[in-house]
Amino acid sequence: MRTVVYPLVCAVVLAMVSVCNPVYGRDGAGKKYPVCPGRDFSVFIQAFSESREVQQAFTHYPLQQLRLDSNAEPEPKPVVRKLGRDQVVFPVLPNAAERKQQSLLLRVDKRKANVVKLTLLKADSGYQVSYVFRRTSCWQLVRMEDWSL
Repeated sequence: MRTVVYPLVCAVVLAMVSVCNPVYGRDGAGKKYPVCPGRDFSVFIQAFSESREVQQAFTHYPLQQLRLDSNAEPEPKPVVRKLGRDQVVFPVLPNAAERKQQSLLLRVDKRKANVVKLTLLKADSGYQVSYVFRRTSCWQLVRMEDWSL
């Protein structure tokens, strides 16, 4: 009986942790603080891409945003802006179902110990948006680069 109960308890606990993992915790004084969804980037990005709340909590402000100015002459040029919390439209990264529906591919372009760069692109189109994440105590989105034409 003991060997049957233990796996069942473990399965229930693991399901609760993955489903009920809160975005925010509370300190001793009752103040809210964001709870890191994962120090491993693959775990973090899964939670980040699936939740607007996680995206809002783990985006660094001001967020650097690069966009191409297609009206610049003689050719498009990159323009960088710094966006405050109230200027960022969430979700910044579509979830897996939306990516599949829109035929978007998310690839890892650069992976170092504390920096990861992902690019979201659509084949046979000019759509290409990069996301740069940096890890301190947790991963945070620090820069978005829209290279779409």
